[in-house]
Amino acid sequence: MAIDPLDFHMKIRQGIVFFVAHAIQLLPLALFSAVEPADSLMLALPLLLFYAGSKTGLLLINGLGKVTNAYRLTQLALLVGTGAALGLGLTAIPIIDEIAALILGLSASVVLVAFQTVYYLERTVWHWFIGNVELLGGALYVAVMAGLMWLVARFNSRWSFLVLALFLGLALWLLHQFPNFIHQGKQPLTRAGSQSLNDLELFMWLTLLVFSLRYVRQFATQGALLLLDIVLLGFFTFLARIILRQRITIRLPWWHIVASFLNGIVGTFAMLYLLFATDPKVSWFIPVSYTAYGLGFLGGQFFRRPLQKLLKPLSDLTIQLLGFVLGSWLLVFPLTLPLGLFIIGFMGTANSILLSHAAFIAPAGDLQNRLMVKYRNVNLGSILAQFLMLLLIGIVSLKRQGHFLALLARVNQGQTAGLTHGVVLTMGWLMASFITLGAIAVMVLADKVNEQPLYVKK
Repeated sequence: MAIDPLDFHMKIRQGIVFFVAHAIQLLPLALFSAVEPADSLMLALPLLLFYAGSKTGLLLINGLGKVTNAYRLTQLALLVGTGAALGLGLTAIPIIDEIAALILGLSASVVLVAFQTVYYLERTVWHWFIGNVELLGGALYVAVMAGLMWLVARFNSRWSFLVLALFLGLALWLLHQFPNFIHQGKQPLTRAGSQSLNDLELFMWLTLLVFSLRYVRQFATQGALLLLDIVLLGFFTFLARIILRQRITIRLPWWHIVASFLNGIVGTFAMLYLLFATDPKVSWFIPVSYTAYGLGFLGGQFFRRPLQKLLKPLSDLTIQLLGFVLGSWLLVFPLTLPLGLFIIGFMGTANSILLSHAAFIAPAGDLQNRLMVKYRNVNLGSILAQFLMLLLIGIVSLKRQGHFLALLARVNQGQTAGLTHGVVLTMGWLMASFITLGAIAVMVLADKVNEQPLYVKK
């Protein structure tokens, strides 16, 4: 079969879909924050549901079966996301908003991973990876569409979701123009008989858990804490039932799971710690910090591989973990926080390191499912980080002020100046120590893992 050429126009298409896949979890959060005030649960429900779905969508896919057609999954996720965005833009009915927000979050969770699989398969055929043309085209597309969303929101904030639907719909149209060899023909979406009721139940409990954690963090009320307690009881009961029945099968080495968890923990620690530690009176600090993180991610696309070669004989995974440790400790202190975010963004581009060993020479279905599992573990690490940070702040709050939610309430009211060098700093030290210990365990006991090439240069 003739292979479609990778010409200039195809590079632009690749870059746009690449950036859409990475931005789909961030842009809706900004829109929900603008549309839905956060002063009551009913008004904030779409935001909370989108956030919960964006962390657990891959568990739903795992429950529905092992993926065998990543291209169709990418199409389906973009189509569903476009429909959900249209629903949010065209109606103001609470129940529709809430369902659409959850569906949009689930779609956002799946798009990135499904497209990563498409991208890896293309690289093996074209002997190529995202370069200057693709990055520039994708960045300009996201910048123009984000600017359009901002302009529309000034007249009607809800209509900005219609621009989001256009943003996703155009990406879906461009994806349809991808080369024929990536379409995978009439191959079914999932493998027959591979469904998992355990994963579906885990999806349900973890969606409720993420919702509850975000609810407590955003509102710091006794009702929110009660809901979290009930969900935790149900979640641990589910885990106990599964363990007692001995129905858990783990096929990945322990260090692979710990390392992918650390990927999720570090990213969530960075984003949440920034919100806790920033003085609300310094309005420029958060935009500067987010910019540093974004520049780190972009810089990693160009300079991470040369850095890995420069630091040999250290393995690629060791270098990434050292970057996470350094970035986490720099994150703790306000003066070095942007630099820590830059390093974490830079090292976080090394997604394919954990797909080493047989992943790149395995059949497509195995690669797709390994990607799903890897990113699922990253999301589980993110959920764990949220739980640990909330628990640490609550324990310190209980010790100092006699109430688990006292300090969280102060943070939510913007009263962080007195906390930055106290409670938040202590929580940062403990989280950085936790990340350091996990990284050391992997570096000392794990195999020497390097990022495997997807193709051999001729």
